[in-house]
Amino acid sequence: MATINGTPGNDNLIGTTDPDTINGGAGNDIISGGGGADTLTGGTGADTFLDTAAGLNGDTITDFLPGDRIQITDLPFSATDPSVANIQIVGNTITYGNGTTAGTIDIGNGISGGRYVIRPLGTNGTGVEIRFQQDAHNDFSGDGLSDILWRNDDGTVTDWLGGANGTFSGNFDNLHNNPGSNWHVIGTGDFNGDGHSDILWRADDGTVTDWLGTGSGTFNGNWNNLHSALPTGFTVVGIGDYNGDSIDDLLLRNSSGGTVEWLGQSNGTFAANTHFANPDPGTSWQVVGSGDFNGDGVEDVLWRNSDGTVTDWLGTASGTFNGNWDNLHSNPGSSWQVVGTGDFNGDGLTDILWRNSDGTVTDWLGTASGTFNGNWDNLHTAVATGLAVVGIGDYNGDSIDDLLLRSSSGGLTEWLGQANGGFAANTSFINPDPGASWHVQDPFVHDPFG
Repeated sequence: MATINGTPGNDNLIGTTDPDTINGGAGNDIISGGGGADTLTGGTGADTFLDTAAGLNGDTITDFLPGDRIQITDLPFSATDPSVANIQIVGNTITYGNGTTAGTIDIGNGISGGRYVIRPLGTNGTGVEIRFQQDAHNDFSGDGLSDILWRNDDGTVTDWLGGANGTFSGNFDNLHNNPGSNWHVIGTGDFNGDGHSDILWRADDGTVTDWLGTGSGTFNGNWNNLHSALPTGFTVVGIGDYNGDSIDDLLLRNSSGGTVEWLGQSNGTFAANTHFANPDPGTSWQVVGSGDFNGDGVEDVLWRNSDGTVTDWLGTASGTFNGNWDNLHSNPGSSWQVVGTGDFNGDGLTDILWRNSDGTVTDWLGTASGTFNGNWDNLHTAVATGLAVVGIGDYNGDSIDDLLLRSSSGGLTEWLGQANGGFAANTSFINPDPGASWHVQDPFVHDPFG
């Protein structure tokens, strides 16, 4: 039996044939327990628990967090028949395989907000990766599918709940509330860490509150815990899990350029992050998106300068950020605008969706350094005039983000994300039109044609 502790950097830690206790600490660690019933702790960072089916059998992973991965190197996998790997997740236990490859892994910290994603490891059909990543965007019912939030011109709010084929079911019987025309949807996120997306509201007088999502796609008001007056001149410019605790946080900015961070709490409230030293990159820089661009389980902030240059700040476990200028400062030209962010190829890294002034859409795919690779060969599509991206989310539950588009006449179209970062039209989606008085509420999607 051995106790092995990692350094603050990126470690490769390998246990013995006996039961071991391994702690990776900070950094993106690779941990292999070997034989015996091991206790494995990744610590902060995007950690990989790597072993054979026999090696992982009986192990306990104490902190399986968003960004972490379990890689079973010899477990057969078929993309067309997931039953081959026989992976089941019940309670805090993962079971897998059959016969000689059968085993169990205990998740010691339990299953908090987020999604388990099962992918092949390599291309030869042998090996499986189980990845834990953030909740699907706008998953109000907590079923792993993104939903659509609607608001009518009269102030009424309702939602459509996602189905496995990328279609939706109206939820008017359960949800049609009107908070009044003085309240505005600022954004959505899982503000209490329960696996349901919530709604952040702000009134004309500056007051902020939230509605907490439930399993039926409805919401419970949270006024008793949260009704805070946001000072004049402050706006919410980003929503994301900026400290990796599976609760979404707020990035705020004042009119002079300084930034403030509120960290989400388990009751749906927020607390100022005293570690965040109100950095000001200058008024020529604007926040244009958030996402986990480097796949470490902590969301990052995407900035763009008035001259067109793009860079990002990479999030840390304290809720602070590290500038990434040395790896990323690119300028695609002023004719290209950021529409939004999402994981458009299902690799666990957030990507950028761009649209040109001529209507062409493409994306940049995230990498582990927080940079991006252009994807022009797989995606450069001219979107028809009058058609705008109004929503981004995983609408069919395959852990690849999709696009919801709406025409100027009101009809909806859906493009489903593909593993190469491209999109395919969803023929199951029958171009519904709820009427011109209804508008999709996804405030951080900014299509210049919208």
